[in-house]
Amino acid sequence: MIAVVVTLLVQFAGAVAYGSRVQAQVSNLQEITQPLKDGQLVEIRTNVAWIRAELERERERGRVAP
Repeated sequence: MIAVVVTLLVQFAGAVAYGSRVQAQVSNLQEITQPLKDGQLVEIRTNVAWIRAELERERERGRVAP
């Protein structure tokens, strides 16, 4: 009977430790992906499109080599 209780306690402790590790990983993932949620990726794409358009205009004027 004592062995069963000890086994259950060990399993419970393992589940708690695993759960806290998973929670830490989820929090880390949320922190990493926050810029995507805030729309910063859209800003970067917009900036890249603007830079490409500017380079194309400069190329048409003959200022930048292809």
